[in-house]
Amino acid sequence: MCNRDEKVVPLFSKTVVITGKHAQYMKALANPFDTNLKQGFFKRNLDVYLIAPIIGKLYGRKAEADNSIADDANIFVETLNKEIENLRFNYRLIVLLEDRNDEELEERCNRAFRYDKNMDKRQYGDKIFNEYVLGGIEFLYEKLIGESTSTDEFIENVYTLVDSFNEDFKESFSFDEIGELSKLSSL
Repeated sequence: MCNRDEKVVPLFSKTVVITGKHAQYMKALANPFDTNLKQGFFKRNLDVYLIAPIIGKLYGRKAEADNSIADDANIFVETLNKEIENLRFNYRLIVLLEDRNDEELEERCNRAFRYDKNMDKRQYGDKIFNEYVLGGIEFLYEKLIGESTSTDEFIENVYTLVDSFNEDFKESFSFDEIGELSKLSSL
């Protein structure tokens, strides 16, 4: 039950608006500047929005909203609803992992799972999530597009990013650890 003073707005129930350079980066990732490419690295802005917070968190990349350029990219509620489970999962994961060493598990769990409909209590989680989204957009743009102008350069950028991602995270989990985790989850 909510207090009457609390703002009740469910998670991902409003149009997402990315502004400034981040909007340009998002649009470029979905539709690269090079018209020789028939499709962007991502099919839709929503696909960028789905992967960006994970990339931002993995690479420790946060960014503040930018309004230096008059541009925006919208992801409408109807589109968000099609991926609501994935969006919620990403949000919960990011918020749960943030402040692991500094904050009690109970508060991180509350923020990740219990404050979904309370904007006042969710404010810190939203801020963290959005910072990682923007940081992830910047990272993806820099690594995939950057100063590239040809299809060959774009392809090389993808190869380099995938190769470096493999190097950066190949030892993060072993197959034995994954097996153990899956056994625990089936209990």
